[in-house]
Amino acid sequence: MELESSFIDTIRMTYPNQVVEIEIREPDETEFLMSNPVMRDKLDRAIKNVNEGKNLVSFATLEDAMKAAEEHNRKQ
Repeated sequence: MELESSFIDTIRMTYPNQVVEIEIREPDETEFLMSNPVMRDKLDRAIKNVNEGKNLVSFATLEDAMKAAEEHNRKQ
């Protein structure tokens, strides 16, 4: 995908005589979660639960864990 020339021209006019860097990257999942207050609270609670050994779920196999995750996602 190429940047539109009008976009580049606008950047040049807005920031004359300055170096402009454009970075395209995959989003960081933690950064994304932390940017949303509701998700940040869920993540904080989950981390606290793990650190305190509370509300943990165990599975005998990875396959069992994947099945449980799929069922959980279907319910939501």
